[in-house]
Amino acid sequence: MHQPVRTVLKSALPMAAAICVSGLCAAQEQLPAGTIDFTAPMLRSINVTGIVNAELPNQSIQVDLDIKDDLSGVLEYEIMIESPSGKRMERIKHVAAPSLHVTPSLTVGSTPNADPDFEVFDVPGTWRVISAYAIDANNNRRDYDESQLAALGVNTFTFVSNGYDFVAPTLASGTINTPTIRRSKPPKGTPPGTPPYVSAALSITDAGNGRISGTWAGSFRLCHVTSGQCDDDLILTGESIRTGLEANTLSFGTQIRANQTLGQYVIVSLAIVDVAGNEKTYLSTAFGGETNFATFFPTGATIFINQ
Repeated sequence: MHQPVRTVLKSALPMAAAICVSGLCAAQEQLPAGTIDFTAPMLRSINVTGIVNAELPNQSIQVDLDIKDDLSGVLEYEIMIESPSGKRMERIKHVAAPSLHVTPSLTVGSTPNADPDFEVFDVPGTWRVISAYAIDANNNRRDYDESQLAALGVNTFTFVSNGYDFVAPTLASGTINTPTIRRSKPPKGTPPGTPPYVSAALSITDAGNGRISGTWAGSFRLCHVTSGQCDDDLILTGESIRTGLEANTLSFGTQIRANQTLGQYVIVSLAIVDVAGNEKTYLSTAFGGETNFATFFPTGATIFINQ
């Protein structure tokens, strides 16, 4: 009784193959309209609440969002905050499973809910959410700028502080501790062939408005110059062991390579940063900058590598 059914199914296979060969198979496989999501999610509202008091620990704000998608579901969204001095703070949130409607209350500003977080050195005043985006499960993305966010609700909050630091540290003076060094002379206690180290010291000052974060770290680059071009370099780095100092001296150094080019190395650039993240860069006049490093390094601003 069931045999005719089996016969019909078998005889239908060659016909299906013929249909695919004729090009009609692709048409049959087209998905119904509306099954693919080509529309990005929409942010319907934003509301920022809270006041950040830098004198208190673990400060944050709350950002309430209302985001809807039409088909595949919201998968990721982000907001970007900016301070009056230009510091930016980001919070990205991944949705565990795509959802057509998400109404999150985001905590922003306290570790680990921001990158970076609020600090006592940050500038007081009105901070703003300057951008946002939302992405759905089919990778459709919609971006919002500051004016669009302002039209959707409250995108600002107040940051209060009795003192802050947004002033970059300043180089006061420097000393090259190893103005001449032999490439073939290993450091004490190391086997033959171990390259030596070069070192320097930088005296640095930092300032702030009622609060000083203190110098954190820095680096500077020296170049071996041939025909006006830098063909080898030395990069010395250093890091402070203390914070909050108005004046500090940092040690810098690096180990040269076994095949380091012999000859004189001159300072090209120098960068220093404080704990609050304020950075200052100096570039030599010999390389298009405005700094004559000879004025900062009275005993010499070069390193000479001998064999």
